[in-house]
Amino acid sequence: MDEASLDRTAPRGGLEGVVVILELTRSNFDRETSGGNVVVLFYSGGRGLDPRAMLAPVAGHQLYAEEIRVAMLDVDRHPEIAKRYGAVVFPAALILRNGIVKKMIQMVHDPERIIEAVKENARCRSRVTVMRTEQRNVRKSRRGL
Repeated sequence: MDEASLDRTAPRGGLEGVVVILELTRSNFDRETSGGNVVVLFYSGGRGLDPRAMLAPVAGHQLYAEEIRVAMLDVDRHPEIAKRYGAVVFPAALILRNGIVKKMIQMVHDPERIIEAVKENARCRSRVTVMRTEQRNVRKSRRGL
């Protein structure tokens, strides 16, 4: 991955809170989305949407930040990729796990919808830990502890 394809946003205090959002192109799309959990926002650059603002809450989410890659693709410059995945209404979010489409959300304007889709479709260690903790708490409450 080349440095030109990264957007790094860090607070003045150092590297804590660094948000990395990949800019995908036809030359790096398959390579960057083939492994792990990936969220791709398909957006149209001419419609006034700031994709970084839409993806920053997803990339910086406390449960998933280290376990998912967040990326964006300008469909005006790479329409063939949007067509391949059936994205026709923008912005659209694509959730992939190891290169396999798990969910597509079209007309997504709320980052919380993307986070919910990640929660439902990505396989993250932190999600499993939270779910196990919740299950233990339910069992304890049923036993009256």
